[in-house]
Amino acid sequence: MNAQSWTHHREAGTPLAIRTIVLITQACGYYAGYALLYPTCLYFMLFRTHSVRASRHFLARVLGRPPAFREIFRHHLTFASCTLDRVRLARRPDDVTVRLHGREAIESSHGGGRGCLLFGAHLGSFEVLRALAPRYDLRVKALMYRGNAGTINGMTQRLDPGAEDMLIEIGRPDTLLRVKEALDAGETVGILADRVIDADKSIEVQFVGGPVRLPSGPFLLAMLLKAPIVLGFGICRAPSEYDVYFEVLADLPAVLDEADTQLKALAQRYADRVAHYAREMPYNWFNFYDYWHNAA
Repeated sequence: MNAQSWTHHREAGTPLAIRTIVLITQACGYYAGYALLYPTCLYFMLFRTHSVRASRHFLARVLGRPPAFREIFRHHLTFASCTLDRVRLARRPDDVTVRLHGREAIESSHGGGRGCLLFGAHLGSFEVLRALAPRYDLRVKALMYRGNAGTINGMTQRLDPGAEDMLIEIGRPDTLLRVKEALDAGETVGILADRVIDADKSIEVQFVGGPVRLPSGPFLLAMLLKAPIVLGFGICRAPSEYDVYFEVLADLPAVLDEADTQLKALAQRYADRVAHYAREMPYNWFNFYDYWHNAA
């Protein structure tokens, strides 16, 4: 499977399974729903073997040895736990414990009433970053590709109808304009910049010991709009318990003038920081496909 093929694979879990777990969580409490994640993860490890292969490949890279079965299971369980927490964040966000690190990074990037770009990755939970925003008087919109995540997103929108207003869809004619309007209004625009949608619009970088391709669009967008970039990761430490990390990636008016050099340097800097967090918290890495194969 190459790195583009993730767009052809729908999220793990059937609509019926997801709705069943959500209904049980609502009726019987969070930990009743969480208990169901154990047999669910075991089922998908037995019958969705591509995610097991991807997990094994990634964990071997970051651990420096072949992972044990329990480590691959923990990897899948952490992903399932973050998915279930989206329900809790939509309904009862105060029940989720969040510890914030680097608040000054995002506050300093909102200079002159203008917003910033918040770059994340499929590392931990981006939903917890959005849920955290109102506590710190931040307005966050998410720029996202929605082609293969209909079940989870549809469930979240039913639980929190206002979430739809906070989304900007990638690939629409007015996408760039909506991002610019959000930044000019002092809002934060979140982007997960670690998955390639179009192979012709990508750039090669080094990541965890090998070459991968990243989408060039997020970095070109930042360069075009001269927007400061903050990195943000919501790392799951335990069920409904997160550490949120912010750090400044770039203040674009101050970096290189040469566009190609700037693009390459910016993408590599992003990859290096994502690699740092992925090595520190490997079970939060949620790209369950062959992330390195496409660079051949």
